[in-house]
Amino acid sequence: MNIGISIIVVSYNVASSLRNCLESYLSQINSQIDEIIVVDNNSSDNSVDLVEESFLNIKLIKNSKNSGYSKACNQGYKSSKNNIIIFSNGDITVPVNFINQVREKMSTLPNCGIMSPQLTTADGRIIQPSWSYNFTFLNQFFLSIFSPARVS
Repeated sequence: MNIGISIIVVSYNVASSLRNCLESYLSQINSQIDEIIVVDNNSSDNSVDLVEESFLNIKLIKNSKNSGYSKACNQGYKSSKNNIIIFSNGDITVPVNFINQVREKMSTLPNCGIMSPQLTTADGRIIQPSWSYNFTFLNQFFLSIFSPARVS
């Protein structure tokens, strides 16, 4: 499959874990079609130096101030070359075969606009998502009317 993936890694004072993050992606990408872009939000540690000195094949965007995660994601997106984008924090690592799984799944879902992996700890425990549903009668009513399956 020749579907290119752009990986946008947002960095802010994560030098201690950034190397592992980037290496976990680099070990899986196809350097001919994939790319990694690090957007640094004015880190005061050596995150920028780490990328500049150890990861010469990674594009680095250096911000003069920390404007937040979403703005950094948008900056990376605007400078990316592929249609599949992975937004990532700089303090994570991805499991073996993650990139191929994303590539394969996205190739079978041409109308998919967004996908989110299951987040787990290093020992495999599922991380509780930051949202939850409160299934009161009123919520159930609105979900039955406005659920994504019903809205076109």
